[in-house]
Amino acid sequence: MEFLNFFKSKRTTRGGNTYRTIGKVNEVNGFPAFRGVGTLIQWDFLGIDPRKVIPLNCAKVKNRFTPTPDDPRDWPIAVVAYGSSLNKTWKHLEKFGTIFTCSGAHKFLLDRGIIPTYHVESDPRPHKTLMLGKPHEYTTYLLASIVDPSYIDFLKSQNIEKIALWHLFFMEPEFLAVLPKNEWLMTGGDTVGPRTMKIARLMGYKNLHFFGFDASTNSKWETHAGQHLNPRVGLAPIRYNGKTYITNDDWEVHAKMFLEDLDRMPEIKYTFHGEGLLQAMAKDHVRSVRSRMPLGVETYA
Repeated sequence: MEFLNFFKSKRTTRGGNTYRTIGKVNEVNGFPAFRGVGTLIQWDFLGIDPRKVIPLNCAKVKNRFTPTPDDPRDWPIAVVAYGSSLNKTWKHLEKFGTIFTCSGAHKFLLDRGIIPTYHVESDPRPHKTLMLGKPHEYTTYLLASIVDPSYIDFLKSQNIEKIALWHLFFMEPEFLAVLPKNEWLMTGGDTVGPRTMKIARLMGYKNLHFFGFDASTNSKWETHAGQHLNPRVGLAPIRYNGKTYITNDDWEVHAKMFLEDLDRMPEIKYTFHGEGLLQAMAKDHVRSVRSRMPLGVETYA
């Protein structure tokens, strides 16, 4: 779900931290304003307290993600999700020198001899540790500070040294208050795919090829390219441009948000691979001029 939060100046105090926007700032009533898309999760339902998890993970990992948005990199790179179309398109990834994975795409590619350059994770639930598979020493793991601590413990048990943290932009002041100073928060909705795209952009990449970004599946019983420990529910067929896709409300909404995110980054050239609802929508999508939103904000005292 998308939540807009307006900051009345470039420096705004919330919960003990102050935030500085990075990138072009919108204006509201003549004042500079940060228009951020934050994350709002039912933490009580999940049984997770970010006020405990974030400091614990920050103590475990000292490295932080460092954006280089002004270092333009125009060569094609792959951003890979775990949609079912990946079963038909994964061999095309062999030609890419830089590959970002998220969710189960990490294990999927490694099982087929393709090593991700970067793997991004932001889901706080412990099943993500079980879905990771065996990590690779050549892969850099870019993790949100809210991931389950077992995720980091497992990487370290496998002697993985290339780990860096970043932070989610929360809407709750009590969670923002525990974030370290002078570190990066990523704006974006509540799925890891768009965050992976934004991290790639913050590293200067502008020519993005998307694999496994389907927002749909082939059947109610095979929701992803392989086993998923938290499969989608509430799936039903819908018609789009004369073709039937199996999806749910969340996937459909996130497909629309994904394309709107791309509108806000007009410098990105994008190509979608495979067949799915999002690929079909992207094929028909006519880019609109939208207000740019900073991809991230920086905390400071």
